[in-house]
Amino acid sequence: MNVVSFCPKHYQRLLFQCPHCQRQIPFLAWHSRPGYCPKCQQWLGSTPKIGSLTIDSDELEWQIWVTRNVGELLAHTSNLIELPRRADVARSLSICIAQTTEGNITEFAGSLGFLKSAVSQWRSGKALPQLAVLLKMCRALNVSLLDFLLNPESFGHIKLLTANFSSFKPEPQQLKHQFEMVSIQQALQAVLEEETPPTMNAVAQRLGYSARSIRRRFPALCSAISDRYLNYRDKTRMAKVEKCCQEVRQIAIMLYNKGIEPTRNHVTPYLKKPAYFRDSTVSAALDAVRQELGLD
Repeated sequence: MNVVSFCPKHYQRLLFQCPHCQRQIPFLAWHSRPGYCPKCQQWLGSTPKIGSLTIDSDELEWQIWVTRNVGELLAHTSNLIELPRRADVARSLSICIAQTTEGNITEFAGSLGFLKSAVSQWRSGKALPQLAVLLKMCRALNVSLLDFLLNPESFGHIKLLTANFSSFKPEPQQLKHQFEMVSIQQALQAVLEEETPPTMNAVAQRLGYSARSIRRRFPALCSAISDRYLNYRDKTRMAKVEKCCQEVRQIAIMLYNKGIEPTRNHVTPYLKKPAYFRDSTVSAALDAVRQELGLD
């Protein structure tokens, strides 16, 4: 879903970082609540200027087209008997190549800015193009993503709209701009001083480079950032488990005083996070308090 980065209704870019606590917002979290950051619980609609639209007309048209096509595909999935297969993508691509360049893969790939080897792999079914690539291909062919995946027979006569496609060619795998070694190194060093350690992927997204490119140039700093995050995650989880153990103890004693045996089934409804019972330490905490109460 990363190809959808724009809301055509509000003309706003989609954000993945909370403007209040600056942390990455996961798609789903334990405390997910529409409109609120699952980390700091702050309302996300109170900063209208953030993510405001600065986009030219060509990109705007492209973003609207992408959003509409992905939306149509999602809306149609409930009616599918079976999902599109790799062979379906290969068949659709073969039809497109045959109609636009009379089967000439080299000409087809060159017109769209693709590698010939990549197009050959896609047409033979040995590999699958990413969704972003499929969308750009469909845009150039003036066919919908839904028809490309599910109904290639409806294409009719198609042709490459190379004149309108120049703005939407897939970005090369190499960096978009010269790697700024000094500024990136300083930024990585600053990350090591942050109170809440971010993941390396979050750092890379923040800096606008791929995580692989950064790791290749600064392996030591990247390892330090990853290790710091893992340690923080482990300590945070241990603290949460310990807190849950104390909560289990308090609930068990409360139930016992009310004449209710503190079994796991009786304790669970009172826990803020029942899933922590999957942890052996939390289960052991209940066993321990039951022994103290003379129940086991």
